[in-house]
This record gives sequence, structure tokens and C-alpha cells, in this order.
Amino acid sequence: MLGEIWLIDLKNITLGHLLRLNPMVVQRASQMFQEGLALKVFAIHILNAPSIGQQILNFFKKFMKPKLLDRLVLHSNLEELHKALPKECLPRDYGGEDYSMEELKDMYQKEFRTEKTKQYLLKGCKEISDEKKRPGANNNEEFLAGTFKKLDLD
Repeated sequence: MLGEIWLIDLKNITLGHLLRLNPMVVQRASQMFQEGLALKVFAIHILNAPSIGQQILNFFKKFMKPKLLDRLVLHSNLEELHKALPKECLPRDYGGEDYSMEELKDMYQKEFRTEKTKQYLLKGCKEISDEKKRPGANNNEEFLAGTFKKLDLD
């Protein structure tokens, strides 16, 4: 079965990051991620979550489906991460045996600069959907119910 396992490192997260989050945008992005992403996410591993990182995760949990919450795994250090994910799948930056993050970045930048990728992206920009064929009466439905007059962070 095809799918992805994500690793998110919260090592440098601060309170300033939390204060910049707009609940409306987070809710819509969360819905797009959970409903519109055309791939399966098997697990989301969160590494180095400080106390403020835990508060940010609690904020995001309000917008996540229970099935996705079950796939969320917190790790406080690399040793815990290595128990869950094999080293051959991790970048060298995380004690793994795969390419380093810098090497992966260079590979992606090189690929995105090829003529083949440029043509593919330009072709995709020209493709649009016919909204008249979309089922349902209200295509611009607001998905956020309620208000955020009081937002509790655990």
C-alpha cells in the first residue's frame, strides 16, 4: 500500500509561532489536508516538542479527525524516533543513513529547475475545473462553525 510517513521537527518553535496562527486559516488548511490530499499518511512523527510545542499541537488537535490523531506520534529525542522509524529511512541529520537535508534540498531544487518539470507545472496551471458540473448548491460553503471568542490552550 502506498503512503507517506511524515517527520516534523519542532526544535526551534516559539510562542511567537503560536501567536501568528489564525484559527480560520488553520481550520481550512486542516480540512483541505484531511479531505483533499490525494495520498495516504500512515503516521506523523513529531520530534523535539517543547512545552510550547505541546500547546501548539493541542491547538491543532482541535481541527484533526480522530483517525489522524491516532497516527500522531510524539518523540522527545532521537532514540525514541529510531525505535519507531528505521535509520535507513531517516536523513543523516536525524541519525539516519539516507541523504542529509541539505543534499535532499539540492536534489529537489535541481529537479524543479529542469525543463520537464517546468513544462509539467505550466500545463497544470492551464487546467481548470468546470464549476457548473460540481454537485451541490453552495460551492462556497463556510466550514468553520462557531466562534473563537474564547480559545483555551492546554
